[in-house]
Amino acid sequence: MMKEQKEQTFGDSIREALFGSAEKEPKDAIEMLKADHKKVKGLFKDFEKCEKRAEKKKILNEIMTELAVNSAIEEKLIYPLLEKKDIEKTLEAYEEHHLVKVVIDELISLAKPEGMDAKAKVLFEMVKHHIKEEESMNGLLAELKDTGRDLEALAEAMKVEKLKLMKKSIQTLISTKASKRSETVGAKRAAAMRKAS
Repeated sequence: MMKEQKEQTFGDSIREALFGSAEKEPKDAIEMLKADHKKVKGLFKDFEKCEKRAEKKKILNEIMTELAVNSAIEEKLIYPLLEKKDIEKTLEAYEEHHLVKVVIDELISLAKPEGMDAKAKVLFEMVKHHIKEEESMNGLLAELKDTGRDLEALAEAMKVEKLKLMKKSIQTLISTKASKRSETVGAKRAAAMRKAS
């Protein structure tokens, strides 16, 4: 007797593209961010184990795309929620994103493949540090939980944004928007401190 196969819906196809399988879909924004972090860390390991230059470049392109999309989502939907809660941590996160984008831009622009591994390693170390800070007990993800926002609704907004962003080029995603946002937040903070004194 043949097992009846469940018909895959369009939504299942999208979930599979975003998360690897429809069953593994994160339930809220924090789970989604952690899943993105886990995926990138897995890609780092794949890159480090790989010995074929062409395959390494393909994995690195996937890493850079994932990082660019994750950064854009955090900067648009997550960090603005956290600016009032902890401006210092939020500004630091914007700056870390900016530095990651600089290294990604340098990787894209590399004329010779010899420097790719060393520059990729620097990128990986920066990102691992950033993830560790975000996921720490007092990190931005813990603070996101305390914002009182509907984290399931936020995850839905993140999924929609991710689908839009996946259609854009890495160069578009790593533009200087983060720097401008950081400068704007920094200016607001300085103005608030002047007003308070």
